[in-house]
Order: sequence, then C-alpha cells, then structure tokens
Amino acid sequence: MLLLILPIIIIFIIIIISIVRFKKKFNSDKKIQNNNQDNAEQNVIEDKEVTAD
Repeated sequence: MLLLILPIIIIFIIIIISIVRFKKKFNSDKKIQNNNQDNAEQNVIEDKEVTAD
C-alpha cells in the first residue's frame, strides 16, 4: 500500500514545485517587461525635453 501511495505523493510534490517555479519565472519576466516599458517611456520623455530646447 505504501509503495502505491509514495510515488503519487512524490509526483504531486514535483508538480507543485514546478508550478511554483514557473509562477516565479513568469512574475519576474513580467517585472522585467514592465521595467523595460517604463525605461522606454522615460527615454521618450527625455527625448521630448531635449528637442524642446
């Protein structure tokens, strides 16, 4: 009985760990994307200031 339950538990643990890792990676990718977008917007603002002079 234990031999049947143990692999199932191990598989569940692996699935949970992989989901958590994927979510962390996805969130960090989103943060990087947002930072890049903010930087791009900041560059546009700076360009406008330079051309205004």
